[in-house]
Amino acid sequence: MSEKKGPSVFRKILNVLFNIFWAIFGGIGMALSCIGNGIMTILMIIPIFFGIPLVHFRMVGLAFAPAGKSVKLNFSKAPVRNVFYWIFGGFVSAIWNYIYGALLCLTIIGIPLGLQQFKFAKYFLAPFGARVLKNGQDLLPDNTKKAAPAPAAAAPAPAPAPAPAPSKYDDLAKLKSLLDSGVITQEEFDAKKKEILNS
Repeated sequence: MSEKKGPSVFRKILNVLFNIFWAIFGGIGMALSCIGNGIMTILMIIPIFFGIPLVHFRMVGLAFAPAGKSVKLNFSKAPVRNVFYWIFGGFVSAIWNYIYGALLCLTIIGIPLGLQQFKFAKYFLAPFGARVLKNGQDLLPDNTKKAAPAPAAAAPAPAPAPAPAPSKYDDLAKLKSLLDSGVITQEEFDAKKKEILNS
């Protein structure tokens, strides 16, 4: 399977130029607004228990420089917190960004700006579990996934057991087979047998 190619150098240059334009004409203000909203929710205490401040702080980078980035949702990762966020302003924020993005697109020249607003709207739909990607790379990695354990090293093969030493009875059996085959005489057999038994 062929490896997926990233954006071209020309596209990267366009993204940088667009982000500079965006930052000057509103991006810095949006980023500061996200920081301010995060601080305000911290001061309210209760939203801290639902992770609401994190939603705003995670939005800072996307609001400051959205070009070249995309949002991938995973509502099922935290459905209760996402629904809670909808009830307390998230749904309204998403709808507002969709409407504002649509109005920008109607001007034709504002289509690139409107597309960025759609990213914000998508993020506000389910911020808990959402991932911000830049050129396909995860800017906010999911730390809940545990790394697979390293495979255990193979146990060394046991050393072969040493061969048992031949017993006297084995030697006598071999000696008897030599006598029966006529290789040695009876006298030689008797002498060797005595020597084995006395060893």
